[in-house]
Amino acid sequence: MEEFHQALEDAHRSIRIADHLISVTYPMVGDKKLFISILRNIFNAFKCCVDALVFYDEKRGSPLSVGGRASFEERLSLFSINLTARYNISPAFAKLINEIREILLEHRKSPVEFVRHNRVIICSESYKLRVLSEAQLKEYIRRARELMQTIARCVT
Repeated sequence: MEEFHQALEDAHRSIRIADHLISVTYPMVGDKKLFISILRNIFNAFKCCVDALVFYDEKRGSPLSVGGRASFEERLSLFSINLTARYNISPAFAKLINEIREILLEHRKSPVEFVRHNRVIICSESYKLRVLSEAQLKEYIRRARELMQTIARCVT
C-alpha cells in the first residue's frame, strides 16, 4: 500500500474516533475533559491529511518535496504555500490546522484549565483564555472530513 493511502486511512480512523467520542461517548459520560482527547484526534486527522498530500506529491516527483524525514512544520508549510494552490484546496484549512495546533500547545503549557457552561476553558500564563465547546469540535470534525475527502479525490 502506498504511503499516501496509509496516511488517508489513518486520517479516516482518527476522524471516526473523534466522531464517536463526541457523538456517543461524551453524551453518555458527560465529561468535558474528553474535549482535549477529541481535539487530539482531530489534529491527528488533519496531520495525516497533510502527510497524504505531501507523500502523493513526492511520489509524483515534485521538485518542491521536503523529504520523508521533514518535520510537521515543514510539511505544513509546503502544504499551505504550494500544495493548496496546486491541488485547488482552500488555504483556510492550513489556518485551521495551525489554530488547532496552537490550542493543543496552549493546553500542554497551561497552568489552569477548567469547565464552565459546557465548555473547557484553557488559560495561558498571562490568563489569555481559549474556549473549546462541543459545537466547535463538531465543526472541526466536519472540516477534517471535508479535507480528507478533498485529498482523497486528488490522489485517486
